[in-house]
Amino acid sequence: LIGQNDEPYRPEPEEIDYDKPRIDVSWKAKTGHMNHWELVPLKDFDDNNDVECFNKLLVFEEPKEREDYSIGIDTADGLGNPDEDRSVSEVVLNRQGSLRDVQVAEFVSNMVNPPQMVSIAACLAAWYGQYVEGRPRTKDSRGVKFCIEQRERYGDDCQFQLKLMGFHYHHKFIRYDDIKVEPNKAHKSGFFSNVWSVPMLLNRFEDAIMGGWLKVNSPMAVRQLSTWVRKISQSGRSKLDHESGQHDDNLRGLAMAYFTRHSFDVLVNRQTSKFATPEDKPPELVTDWCENTITL
Repeated sequence: LIGQNDEPYRPEPEEIDYDKPRIDVSWKAKTGHMNHWELVPLKDFDDNNDVECFNKLLVFEEPKEREDYSIGIDTADGLGNPDEDRSVSEVVLNRQGSLRDVQVAEFVSNMVNPPQMVSIAACLAAWYGQYVEGRPRTKDSRGVKFCIEQRERYGDDCQFQLKLMGFHYHHKFIRYDDIKVEPNKAHKSGFFSNVWSVPMLLNRFEDAIMGGWLKVNSPMAVRQLSTWVRKISQSGRSKLDHESGQHDDNLRGLAMAYFTRHSFDVLVNRQTSKFATPEDKPPELVTDWCENTITL
């Protein structure tokens, strides 16, 4: 991923696969300034180690026409310390009905702070938002929807800069216990972490994982799921969190990307519908063992 002032995520020459084509991405900002990025293909590497996955754009599925995408972003200080929180940008393909959501791309780094995340997020939004309902991007199309953490990880500047560039489709933070829940009357953009919003976010994410409604492709996220536990405080409160010495930044980003598109789902309707992938087919009926046929 090469843009401007991008030393933290510029690939080393020996990492580049020169036999594969590069992908050019561009976006005309609200100010009229043209932004350009170049996605550089890399050679295969060992993704069993989180550090080897840092500062690389992991792409599991490229953008497709007539699809909707969301991006969940959780920022960090980006000081480069081994044990500090990571900045993550998770791209999810959003679907409804009996089709599940799919994690299609991911960027993770411990060297990128909130302002530096803007360039990465804008590149991903420009790339995955190039088609809206099969049409080329137009000035009034909303494109990719962002959900950026605002309170615990200081994503305010990242969100504000994206709006200045012309990316205006963001999660609206509302109270879900109002008598009349009206998302169009929200006064805040982004996801604000507090004592009730985080449990709601993570419980909904847990339901999506356990129910098969979200396919996780990232090796880092899969490893984090294996160390994700429910902790009980001395006061009796429970919360989903990572084990000591582990991380759950990728899961938070995925949870926000999923939640922003499904917070108004009627869960009972979805739980009663059978999850099925497009390639699923019922098994063939085997009757070889039958000697007699009984008609009821």
